[in-house]
Amino acid sequence: MLKYSLALNELTKDDPDDCVAVVQENDKFNIQEVFDDITGPGSILKETEVSAVYHAMFKSIGRKMSSGRSFECEYLLIDHSIKGRFTNHGDNFDSNRHEVNTNSRLGSSLRTYVQDIPVEKIKSTTAAPIVEGFRDLLSKTVNDRITPNSFAEIAGENLKIWDTVDAAQGVFFISSQGAEIKVAEVSNNLPKKLTIHIPGTLKKGEYALEIRTAIRGGNKVRKGRLSETLVVV
Repeated sequence: MLKYSLALNELTKDDPDDCVAVVQENDKFNIQEVFDDITGPGSILKETEVSAVYHAMFKSIGRKMSSGRSFECEYLLIDHSIKGRFTNHGDNFDSNRHEVNTNSRLGSSLRTYVQDIPVEKIKSTTAAPIVEGFRDLLSKTVNDRITPNSFAEIAGENLKIWDTVDAAQGVFFISSQGAEIKVAEVSNNLPKKLTIHIPGTLKKGEYALEIRTAIRGGNKVRKGRLSETLVVV
């Protein structure tokens, strides 16, 4: 069951009653749980075998895609696009002005599993951070790119970090492998806006952005995550 509550949409100033859905209590699983499921009781497969095939498959896909090819199967579609403005038909790709983006989406077979997810509207009884937007100030992109060792603005609700000394509270970038990098410098520490210095240690790859704070100095640290995935290119 996918539970959600409604919050005012701060991005549509022309309609003061407009709301957005905020997913609540979203349970996550990782690849180890998938391995355990495949190799569970009654299976003839060993975890070492499944893990080896899993890593070998994605490494092979990565090598083939590195030449510009796209990947397509019934479970996953991955292709490329080029972002940026070209001045005229004689203009060429310039890495200072343009970038190659990699896009992924569910294939038809995997999509059948998620097209009828049951949802339940619940009342938001406790305040939690609502992360609506991430603006990379150097690349001037929104909910897209991360530029390490530069600055960014985060917009939303209940964002204020009430205890910046507490290691459990703050702004975190979480890699696709699960590694967490905490932001060391937060300015404009306000309920609806944070300005952060992006850590220079972020490597190329995809990241989730998560805000963790004890609302109004309470005892429980609450989390809010940007729905879009951010990328260091």
